[in-house]
Amino acid sequence: MLRECYRVLRPDGLLVVAAIELTPNLKDLDLHRALELGPADVHAEAALGEMLQRSGFELVIERDVTREFRVRIRQRLDALARNEQALRREEGDDVVHEEREKRARMLKAVNQGLLRRTIVVGRAEKSLMQTSDGVT
Repeated sequence: MLRECYRVLRPDGLLVVAAIELTPNLKDLDLHRALELGPADVHAEAALGEMLQRSGFELVIERDVTREFRVRIRQRLDALARNEQALRREEGDDVVHEEREKRARMLKAVNQGLLRRTIVVGRAEKSLMQTSDGVT
């Protein structure tokens, strides 16, 4: 997907991506727990910044925003609790329960240092003469 983003961006175009990632260098047991607690797509071949660079982007910004992410997860859980009855009527018991459980697992993993939230900005460094098929 990142290569396709690179292909369609204009020269010097910017791509901003936010992702929930595994904390680097986790031991086997911690890795297993992070995969259990995190979202289904949390396991990637490499860190987001590295994948961006492999796809041809210049890495302009890479920022760990885990502290802010932790606050947002707590706020989401609080909002779910405050609006639980209305949400259950609109969305159903299963949806509300699943959302609460998902957020609670993620918060637990973040608090244990197993997951982090990262934002990266990449620049498509392409020659102005380059065409969409890569020929200049």
